[in-house]
Amino acid sequence: MFMGTLDEIEAGELEENKSRLRSLIPGYEYGRKEKRTETDRALRDKVVREIDKAKSNLDEVSDMAYDDGRRDVVDGVGGVTDSLLRLEKKVESGPTSGLLNGAHTASEEDLVRLVENDAKLVRDSEVLAEAADRLEEAVLEGRTEEIEKRLRELRKTADDIERAFEDRKDLLSGL
Repeated sequence: MFMGTLDEIEAGELEENKSRLRSLIPGYEYGRKEKRTETDRALRDKVVREIDKAKSNLDEVSDMAYDDGRRDVVDGVGGVTDSLLRLEKKVESGPTSGLLNGAHTASEEDLVRLVENDAKLVRDSEVLAEAADRLEEAVLEGRTEEIEKRLRELRKTADDIERAFEDRKDLLSGL
């Protein structure tokens, strides 16, 4: 379908990304105009679910840290949670123009870039939820250095998701 036009894209990698997205997001398909809005909503819902998982874990971590008198951890978690709340609002609102409202057609190259970007968004959102799990484990075990490392990882991953989502919005509006 959208194969082979970009030298830097390996056909196997593209198919792997599309296959993974379709397994996580039933009906994932931007190639057909009538599926674009539904696909966009399903992708954004998946990312929001992963953000919610991370926020839920962070709430538990904050409670544990508070009970242990670890104000530094509570403050760090609060900052990450605030970032996730802002990110969640951005993802929920999503783009409404360009490719999604049928105003533009998309080239094969544009659709390849969109699939790659969507795969990155999903991967990063899953990494975010996993990082929150690892933070919880570090707090439970009282590993201070690990706690700081995990908080930095969460901040970086949230920033990566935000940048990828902004890139995705630009890509969708420019198509």
